[in-house]
Amino acid sequence: MGLKLVDVRNRQNDELPVDEQIIATPHDFPRYTLYRPRTTANLLLGAVGGSVLGVVIIFVLERRRLRIVKSPGDFALGRLLATIPLPSAKE
Repeated sequence: MGLKLVDVRNRQNDELPVDEQIIATPHDFPRYTLYRPRTTANLLLGAVGGSVLGVVIIFVLERRRLRIVKSPGDFALGRLLATIPLPSAKE
């Protein structure tokens, strides 16, 4: 297979100027290896990354929740002493 590529490239080079030619050479000793995923490292990296991402998301959501005013007492730093009553419709 590799020698066919060299032959095709040499035929294409015959039609090109010398400065535009691409030289194809086969490797002397091609090495074939099977890729093995690093399961333990990937698992640990995913667990740590997921934990950090979870903590960041919780932190952001809690910070947003603190800014929401749900009652008049949320404005005060201490206890709420009094509120101004709403005018009634009878008056």
